[in-house]
Amino acid sequence: MKRVLRETWHQLTEEGRSQFLVQSRFLLSMLDIAGYNVSSATDRDTPYVFSADVLDLLSKLEHDRWSRERIDEGWRFGKRDAENRRTPYLLPWEDMPEEVRNYDREVARNLPELLSKTGYTITSMYKEPDRGSFFTLAHQGVERASNPLRGSPSAHS
Repeated sequence: MKRVLRETWHQLTEEGRSQFLVQSRFLLSMLDIAGYNVSSATDRDTPYVFSADVLDLLSKLEHDRWSRERIDEGWRFGKRDAENRRTPYLLPWEDMPEEVRNYDREVARNLPELLSKTGYTITSMYKEPDRGSFFTLAHQGVERASNPLRGSPSAHS
């Protein structure tokens, strides 16, 4: 399995590798906030499965991260046009069509399996994690961040 991941890694462009690392670091920091550890796996460990509420929050945060990254790179809202850096996906998570939200869910959903393939596993730091605190912290962090997708309608033009 590790060989397959190494081969896939080498097939990525330099930009693709950089984006993958940024995305992975972000999701790992969110796991830490959520009360999860990432540690070496044993042969008996099975990939962790997130609850629906945690999966959706991680997905929303990933969409917000992706959007901020695109905006920082000069992308703007509009009809899909890569040459002119336009995308119809620079909308708040709540305004995205469900089929598009599923792309972000897949990123979060696949993280435990990806970690498993590289010899790591996700475990909870707590016997009964305090999910309420996680959601409060995570939402406060998103609201405090300079989220260009909230606020004036001009952010979408």
